Amino acid sequence: MITLLTTVDAAKFLDVHAQTLTIWRRQNRGPKYIPIEGNIRYDQADLVAWLESRKVDPSSLGKDLPKIRPKKYADLLRETLNLPRVPRGRPRKTA
Repeated sequence: MITLLTTVDAAKFLDVHAQTLTIWRRQNRGPKYIPIEGNIRYDQADLVAWLESRKVDPSSLGKDLPKIRPKKYADLLRETLNLPRVPRGRPRKTA
């Protein structure tokens, strides 16, 4: 059986603002929806499926990322953005 929810009810189900769902619809993001004569409805099963598709396994995060020490990452970022190197420590006094 299909359970259709209004935008407000779907937002409560997803724990987001109704306006967020409206923005997602306009950006072609978010869960599937059903337009019915100018009204928007969400199938609860589609909301659950959308949530399931967004699950993240924390144990798999970062396994494919290269190991970069913070100092080297800063150098890489500086080179990429063509930023000047900033000297570390206190500025020297000039006489």
